[in-house]
Formats: sequence, structure tokens, C-alpha cells
Amino acid sequence: MNVRLVGIGVCLLAMLAPQVAGASTPVRLPAQCLTRSTEPAIAACLRPTFRQAAAQGRVAGTLDALEQAVRRGRLDDCHALAHELAHVVVTRVRRVQRALALGGTQCSDGYQHGVVEAASADAGPRTCARRRTAELRDACDHALGHRYLIRTGHDVHRALRLCREHLHDHAIERCFDGVLMENSMQFVRLGAALYGLHAPRACDGLRLHGTLRFTCYAEIGEVGMFVFRHRLDPVRRVCARVRNAYGRRACLRGAREELELAGAHG
Repeated sequence: MNVRLVGIGVCLLAMLAPQVAGASTPVRLPAQCLTRSTEPAIAACLRPTFRQAAAQGRVAGTLDALEQAVRRGRLDDCHALAHELAHVVVTRVRRVQRALALGGTQCSDGYQHGVVEAASADAGPRTCARRRTAELRDACDHALGHRYLIRTGHDVHRALRLCREHLHDHAIERCFDGVLMENSMQFVRLGAALYGLHAPRACDGLRLHGTLRFTCYAEIGEVGMFVFRHRLDPVRRVCARVRNAYGRRACLRGAREELELAGAHG
């Protein structure tokens, strides 16, 4: 269930050189941003820094700075923040292969997920097949699920069908996970209060079964841990608003599994 387990395009040397140099330059994150109480507030504060990183080709350096902030305990996680950085980069550079090449696997593949999620029509299964490692291909397959849900106007069943139609074997499951994670993540940008209001209804009326049903509810709790900086009490309150007992249990289990994983990585 855990969704965090989750060819580079040819560029002219004259274009690539300044990007590599910029990526190696240390990036300083504004200290005041890291003290905000929720992930959406941190992301909003860091957005000018992300835009500057995209303009100056310092994407890898920014991802390294995010990971360093996690290691130092100034951030509890940077996966969702790396999604936000990727959205900014894609808006600027547009070409998905170029955007993917600017960052690596930092923040539990959050940047890779975000690029494919935000990319235009040139992102698809062939994009994933060209990624240079199994880890990057896996991250890309998961990100396609995010992308399919966005592309279908958040129609979960249509997005799951696209996973089945375009991917194979394990890649289908990773795509499913991406769809159901995005089903909750769509509410993150509304802010913490509105996440708590809307996310508990994310699975209402979907009529999913088996693993898909469990994952849908578990993602409410897992994504909630990103929103509330891995504090279990506010996520418990989110899960308590889920309408059925099965969903409440799955939501809490997703939250606790994410908390355990974050502790293992910390």
C-alpha cells in the first residue's frame, strides 16, 4: 500500500552546463518558512524559492536543501514539498524529460512524482520505460496514477482504467496507488483546515473493493500525515470524520504506517 516506495532527453551541452553548475551550488531555504505549522503553509512560503530555483537551474540543490532540513529536524518530511517544486519547474521548462533530468530521487521520489503529475501530453508509459533505473521507473509509474486522475477531472474509475489499459504487471499496482494517493492529495493545496473538511469524504460513493477500497481510505490518513507534519492527533481527528467504521480504521492504519516509515527513515 505504501506509495512512497516508490532516457533522459538529449540536451545541448551549452544549455546543460549552467544547469549542472547551478545544481551544485548550495541553496538556502528561508528559515521562516520551515517554522510554519502545516505543509501547505510551508509550501506557500517556499514557492518564491522554488520559482527562483527553476529559473536558475538550481533544482537539485533545492532538493538537497529540503532533504538536509529533514535530516536536521527542521522539516519532518519533504515528499509533498518536492511535488510542489516539480510543478513549478514543469511550468517553466515544459519538456518532461528535461524537467525529470534536473532532479533525482530526493525526498522519496517526490520530485519525480511531481514532474510526471504536472507534465503535459508528452508524459506517458514510454516516459517511464526510458527512466534509467528501476527505482526511477517505479516512481514514474506511480506518478502516472496521479497524472491520470488529474487528466480525467478526478474521475477515479476512469483513471484506474487508464492504468489497466496502458501499464502491465507491477506497474499497474503502482499506478493504482498514485491514483488513490492523488484522490486525497487534491485537497492538500486547499490548506490544513479544508483538508480536514474534504479529505474524509474522498472515498464516498466510489464503490471500490478489496485492496483498492483499503488503499483509498488509508491514503486519507497517510496524506494527512504530510499535511500535519506527522502529528498523529490532528490526523486522528481527520480519520474520525470518515463516515464508515471500515474507512476510519483504514485511515488510521495508513496514518500509523506512514508515521512508522517516517521514523524508520529519520
